[in-house]
Amino acid sequence: MGSKVLIGYALGALAALGTLIAGWYLGEGRPLTFLVWVTGGILGWIAGIAASPQPDEKKDFLKYAKVVSAGVAGYLIGFIHDLLNEALESGTATTDLFIGRVFIFIAAFGLGLLFTYVGRRHA
Repeated sequence: MGSKVLIGYALGALAALGTLIAGWYLGEGRPLTFLVWVTGGILGWIAGIAASPQPDEKKDFLKYAKVVSAGVAGYLIGFIHDLLNEALESGTATTDLFIGRVFIFIAAFGLGLLFTYVGRRHA
C-alpha cells in the first residue's frame, strides 16, 4: 500500500471522526443521528463495491446491476422525495438537526464509497 493511500485513509479517518463528533453536538436524537451515519456508510460501502468490481466479478455485477439499479433507484428516489416533501411541509427541513443529518449522511456515504473503492482498486 502506497503512502498516498495511507495518507488518504488517515484523512478519511479524521473526516469520519469529525462527522461523528458533529453528530454528537447536533444534540437531541443522538442514536438516530448515529444510525443515519452508519446507514450512509453502509450504502457508500455497497456503492464502492459496485463501482470497483474485480475482474472475476464483472460478469455477475452486470447481471445484478440491471435488476437492482432500476428497482432500487426508483424506490430510493421515491422515498427521498416523500421524505423531503414531508420535511418541507412540516418545516423541519430548515432545522439545524435535519440539515446536519443530511450532511452527515452525505459525508458517511462518500467516505464509505471512497474507502471501499480505494481499498479494492489501490490497496
